[in-house]
Amino acid sequence: MEELPASIQLIKEWSIWLVGIQTTAIGLIAGLYDKGGFKFFSNKLLALAIFFFTISIAISSWTLAALPDMVQRVEVANISVHDMNAFNKLMVPLWVFTSIQHWAFIFGLFSFVWSASVKLIRNK
Repeated sequence: MEELPASIQLIKEWSIWLVGIQTTAIGLIAGLYDKGGFKFFSNKLLALAIFFFTISIAISSWTLAALPDMVQRVEVANISVHDMNAFNKLMVPLWVFTSIQHWAFIFGLFSFVWSASVKLIRNK
C-alpha cells in the first residue's frame, strides 16, 4: 500500500508540469499573435494546438481535483490507482482522465510544431 500514495504524488506532479508547459505554449502563441509574428506559423494548426492544449489543461484540472478524494479512499481500496474511479460517484477510472490528458498534450504539441513546419515548407 506504500506505493499508492507515491503514484498519486507522481500523477499530481506530472499534471502540474503539463499545465505549466501548455499555459506557456498558449502564452507564446498569444504573444506571437499580438506582435504579428505569425508569418512562420500556420494559423489553422495553431488554433488546433490551442484547442488540444485547452482540453488537456481542463482534464488536468479535473485530475488534480480528483486526487484528494482518491487519497482518502486509497487506504481501503485494494486496487491500482489507475483503476480507481476518479471521483467516488463518477464511474470513470483515473486512467481515462490521464490518457485523454496526455494524448491531448501530444496532439497539441504536434500541431504546434507542424504549424511551423508547414509554413516553412510552403515558403520555400
